[in-house]
Amino acid sequence: KVAFESQSSQPIAITVNDIQGRKILEKSFDNSGLFSEEIQLDAVQKGIYLVTVKDGEKQLVRKIVVE
Repeated sequence: KVAFESQSSQPIAITVNDIQGRKILEKSFDNSGLFSEEIQLDAVQKGIYLVTVKDGEKQLVRKIVVE
């Protein structure tokens, strides 16, 4: 689950890449200020993935492990 309070009015983009850089998921969401979205990765293989959240000028990358 991705949840945070946005300080921008720009759409929020979420990208999930595998550790080799291949794009697994890319979604864009309307920005209402409070963002909370469940990201479904049921169809991916076990491994390490990078989740990138872009909110206007800000970008945050986190590593997740799918088991």
